[in-house]
Amino acid sequence: MLSLDDLIISFDRGLRTVCVPAQSLRATPGGDLPETGLTESERAHAAALMRVNHSGEICAQALYQGQALTARNADARSDSSNSSEIPACPAVPSWAIASRTRSADA
Repeated sequence: MLSLDDLIISFDRGLRTVCVPAQSLRATPGGDLPETGLTESERAHAAALMRVNHSGEICAQALYQGQALTARNADARSDSSNSSEIPACPAVPSWAIASRTRSADA
């Protein structure tokens, strides 16, 4: 059974995903390495691939959070909750909200 606290926490996570600017909690890996000689089109292509990858990660987090919120089995709830403990980023807020909504429907 869903508690009011669970609903409030889930709503808060959704708002933080949508409204709070992203912050890195660790240094950029390879930040001290020299730049490679990519062309502008190669850089744009790599950036587009990273955005797709990042949006998938955000949607996966939202899906796990929605599953944890609506799971009836305590073990499944714990597993889903632990899977969603990646810091959220507002890069794709509408997809994040849609993932939470879809997982609650399932």
